[in-house]
Amino acid sequence: MTKPSDSKLRFQTLALRRELASDNNELSPVIAPQITSYGPEDRTAIELALALSELPDEARPTTVARLLLPDGVRLETIEVEVGRPELPGRLGRKFTIALTVALVPEPKPEGPPAGHWVFIPVLQHACFLARNEDLTKRISAELAVLPAALALDLDGWRRLITWAKPSLEPIDVELATTPLAEAHGRKALAEVERKRQAISTLDGAGRRVIPPDPAPPLVGRDELLGELTRLLDGRSRRSVLLVGEEAAGKSALVTAWSVAHPQRMIWATSASELVAGASGLGEWQARVAAVLAAAETLDAILYFDDFGALFADRPAEGGIELGAAMRRHIVDGRVRVIGELTAVALDRAERRDVSLIGSMLRVSVIPTDPATTVDACQAWARQWAKTQPQRPQISAETVPLAVELAKRYLPYRAFPGKAVRLLEELRVAHDPGRDATGAGPVLGPSELYAAFSWSTGIPVALLSDAQALAQADVIAELRRRMIGQDAAVRRVADAIAVAKARLQPADKPLASLLFVGPTGTGKTELARSVAAYLFNAPDKMVRLDMSEYTDPWAAERLFGGDGGEGRLTSAVRSQPFGVVLLDEIEKAHPSVFDLLLQVLGEARLTDARGRTTYFHNSIIVLTSNLGTRSARGKLGLSPSQDEEAREERRYRDAVLAAFRPELINRLDQIVVFHPLTPAEIAKVADIAVARLAERRGFTQAGVLLDVSPRALEVIAERGFSAELGARALRRYIDGSLLAPAARMLAKAGVEGHGGTLTVRAPDEPPRAGGRLGEETGTLTVALWRRGSVTGRKLVRSALALGGLRRETDRELAHHVVVAVRDKLGEIQATLATAARKQDGSERTVLPGHEISRLSREHARLTSLVDTCVAAQGELRTAEELCLEALARDIDAVDLIDGAIAQRQRFRRDLFWLLTALRPVRPGATVLVHSPDARVAVSTWVKMVLAAAEARGWRGSAHFWNEQAPGWRWHWGPPHDRASAEKRLGAHAEPSALVRISGTGADLLIGLEQGLHRFQGLAGEACHVWVDLLEARSELQDPEWNALPSPPTPRTPRGTPMREVHVNGERTLIDGEDLDIAWSELSARLEEAAVTRLLAAHGVKDGIDLLWNWERPLQAVEAMLKAQKEGKP
Repeated sequence: MTKPSDSKLRFQTLALRRELASDNNELSPVIAPQITSYGPEDRTAIELALALSELPDEARPTTVARLLLPDGVRLETIEVEVGRPELPGRLGRKFTIALTVALVPEPKPEGPPAGHWVFIPVLQHACFLARNEDLTKRISAELAVLPAALALDLDGWRRLITWAKPSLEPIDVELATTPLAEAHGRKALAEVERKRQAISTLDGAGRRVIPPDPAPPLVGRDELLGELTRLLDGRSRRSVLLVGEEAAGKSALVTAWSVAHPQRMIWATSASELVAGASGLGEWQARVAAVLAAAETLDAILYFDDFGALFADRPAEGGIELGAAMRRHIVDGRVRVIGELTAVALDRAERRDVSLIGSMLRVSVIPTDPATTVDACQAWARQWAKTQPQRPQISAETVPLAVELAKRYLPYRAFPGKAVRLLEELRVAHDPGRDATGAGPVLGPSELYAAFSWSTGIPVALLSDAQALAQADVIAELRRRMIGQDAAVRRVADAIAVAKARLQPADKPLASLLFVGPTGTGKTELARSVAAYLFNAPDKMVRLDMSEYTDPWAAERLFGGDGGEGRLTSAVRSQPFGVVLLDEIEKAHPSVFDLLLQVLGEARLTDARGRTTYFHNSIIVLTSNLGTRSARGKLGLSPSQDEEAREERRYRDAVLAAFRPELINRLDQIVVFHPLTPAEIAKVADIAVARLAERRGFTQAGVLLDVSPRALEVIAERGFSAELGARALRRYIDGSLLAPAARMLAKAGVEGHGGTLTVRAPDEPPRAGGRLGEETGTLTVALWRRGSVTGRKLVRSALALGGLRRETDRELAHHVVVAVRDKLGEIQATLATAARKQDGSERTVLPGHEISRLSREHARLTSLVDTCVAAQGELRTAEELCLEALARDIDAVDLIDGAIAQRQRFRRDLFWLLTALRPVRPGATVLVHSPDARVAVSTWVKMVLAAAEARGWRGSAHFWNEQAPGWRWHWGPPHDRASAEKRLGAHAEPSALVRISGTGADLLIGLEQGLHRFQGLAGEACHVWVDLLEARSELQDPEWNALPSPPTPRTPRGTPMREVHVNGERTLIDGEDLDIAWSELSARLEEAAVTRLLAAHGVKDGIDLLWNWERPLQAVEAMLKAQKEGKP
């Protein structure tokens, strides 16, 4: 305690700080708990010090004596039993609470203290604890009588039980004996205001990092977390760079540190946020300076998840030099900064500002190994199951498979982030957004493989051992696009089989192939076919002509250098899953082969700027014409097997002579292509003409291409060349067919639209009448005028299109569609306000998982609405085009056909829009039976199983009393579609149980309930009753026992909900005639269902009656739920 010359008495006391649930704090002196300061953390200490400094003069001596505490004050938390014996029965039993007390030593002139004064803050009570006396027993004795003595009410008991553990905090007190006390108080409040302004400044330049609750798992990073703690703790303000690959866990490390240090203030910001809104001269410098000053005032940490963005602009080109603006504050240790950087970005930043980067301490975040990554993913899966039980969950066996997929196919990201992100994407892909059961599905390996295949394009057959990839199927698929070259196709299929079996080394591409042979034999086409088959898209092929890379700078342009990324590396980085075709590889510069060896041998390449490109998931195809001049087949004849073998040896000898052995040793296959025979050229000609007819110029003008068989023979004969192969055929078609057609169409203009372009041999008789133009050479190409179009037909077309458009407008104005749009607006408003602050904190209005759910729901509803609105716009456009055709006397038949098809798609989408706000259940279980014809049951079951398969749902049929090994229920084992059709074809069933599993199946299949009438199926009209049993497909054992048996046939009374003319084009839904044939009904089931929906909406409670059903399993379900909850 001091008494300086300004007549102030200064001393320090200890206070108890307790954090409340509202994020405010409660601060009171240890020995005077009745003096309490309440509010934000930064204000309570100042207010308490001011309150103690303004004690009344008469109370000062006593209070100051009590506030002057000796050394050795400590807090201890003990477990004691309390109870309320005055309450009856169980309520009077004792229970254990954790109680925190403050121990103040009783000073003694010499030796250890005689004992301790024990303060119980929650009860504002103190007692003396003698030396060597047991603290727990002493406090238990006090609590045995204190509650009754203090007459604790309900609030008092609640406070005693729930009182949070406090912490000790020193408080500096100044007792002023002069009028200067008020001035010092104002100064303290000004300091508080300055801190508040600093918080406001930082809020405008970033977001406050609030430690998440619960804390995300951090596995295998204890050492890194300890290192980061040592660097950031202490009085010296040091800045840290976290250096590591993308997804290595840098952000997770910062989050874990914030959880361990909740009292520290962290603001996440970025280069763009630092200068946001600063447009005038000097504004951004002033804004950055203000942000840094605010961080210095609060000793807050500025966190940049992309620190390299500070050096993105080039000052010499007029860019903003943010690093230079921050350098002095960081170098001088005035602010603390955490920045994340990759090694490449660190190298670039160091070249830009070595002083700034050199002043920051570095922590290397190395990717975790696969075993640690599995543990981390398992920890995430457990947390998801605990905190988000309503969303999809990850099964235990899925996690190691996800880690293996990420390791093999996602090289540009690091562990553990890429594996965790893969599991998150899997959950999102299977998240229905709404779940009426309250529990999410468990996702297994099959769902993982399907989702990964969809996102990468790699077929499931290559990913999963559970799915077979028969070589015969591969060969058949490749031959579908190839003419001839059977040996080449088989060799490529062998390479695909090696990749499927995972026999390829992990550090090599999926396959490395050299296609060698004459030009025009299908080398490029086979590469394109492999891309189409393996990656579901022929455009997933990077094709580079090596004749463009013959100079000494070819390797740099191809693979990248100091000047930037290469053409090949940039293409593979943007599309890592695909085929890389290097055409005419023998023409490349030798420097290209030096780097190509690394690509084929290690499946990766690092350029001069440190960026690594991975080729593990690519198929490398090299093509060459080497050996063509020395290997010529006999013209017009297919080569014999001996000739083929000799020819193949000649090609291989040419390859061995031209390429280095180390390149050849890195190839998986050398595939030889043989010259095409005339018969094969004829097949190629047929395919080429068919593709020519699909070109945009013909289809947009409505021109029909008619090529006679004799003309095809002429094309094959004239286009055959043993030397040039299919390329000669292409040149001939371009010159003799395509060029004359283009000239005639350009000359005819609009008059040629809708016409016919005939191609005939010169010796064939001409067609009569309506010719617009003709050119004769080796082929006779003629353009013929369209048939006459009557104005009445065009008027009917325009009226029909107008009617379709008006129906669409009326349906989109339906009150349910309006309700969906209102729901969209409500979600959008909720999301817009979700980040608003409450009570000055950063706590959001909604938790993160709820914001995520609303975002997914918003995206789902928006997609449904946008799809229907887009169809509405297309129908309006078709109507306008038809009116224009009417004015210009142009045929509009195609417009009508297209509009009808668009209207059908709209009706299918409209069904899901009208049911968008209804609860979605995981499937449907229905009972179907016929009162008069078993064939009706078979017909309906086949239709609904086909409908389920077309929508990607799982469907199965069960038949009464069917026996099977291991199956013990009355309803027999499940039959998929093929098995059910086979059984129903051999044995007609009077009834069937059908289970359909899939999102939305309950809505669509549920609308099938009711009476169905079939005309033309079994002579007279026959019927089927469909009863909806449950809006789910998965049944437990007791529920299988409770399923109803086939009912007694019911008389088909009343109007059926559907009447189908099986042999015609009519389907009646609730009496309304629809243009849907029975053969199309499984694919157009939504169109039939939407008719029921629109009719039901016009009746009071009609829409709810559609899905109203008797639940025979309700009692069993309730029993199982009670057993699960442990209820009797």
